Amino acid sequence: MSANPSRPIEAAKPGTGEAADEIADRIHMLRHLYRAEHHRALRDGPHDLAQMEGKVLSFVGRNPGTTQSALVALTARDKGQVARLIGALRDRGLLEARVDEADRRSQLLYLTAEGRGIQARVQRQRLRVARLAVEGLDEDERRLLVALLRRVQSNLEAPG
Repeated sequence: MSANPSRPIEAAKPGTGEAADEIADRIHMLRHLYRAEHHRALRDGPHDLAQMEGKVLSFVGRNPGTTQSALVALTARDKGQVARLIGALRDRGLLEARVDEADRRSQLLYLTAEGRGIQARVQRQRLRVARLAVEGLDEDERRLLVALLRRVQSNLEAPG
């Protein structure tokens, strides 16, 4: 079944699995549209950031002193890929690494002043896309959407 944005989900035949299939299609489409819009803004912005670079800057901005291991878990990339990504952001002057005094083998990651400025712009762009996505929904509909999405996420995270 192709995802047709104009076809309401209620049009699917109950009990046939079509509604679940259309929901999955729409989740996939929404993810693609959201990422494409966000990526376009990062790429076309004054700093020419890749999507993963924006993701790392946002995460480090929200979690100052985070580690490479945390970024590996967040991005589902291997250690080498994340190390190269961190290195590139450090070379651009957007990230700095400080030795963890509790474990001198580990480095803690922080945004530089320039990195904080870019991360703030990335966050504003993220909010712009998020607001666009829920335009036309009132507060009750937004709360309901969040509750339903949390249930879908919980279903997918559940073992089994």
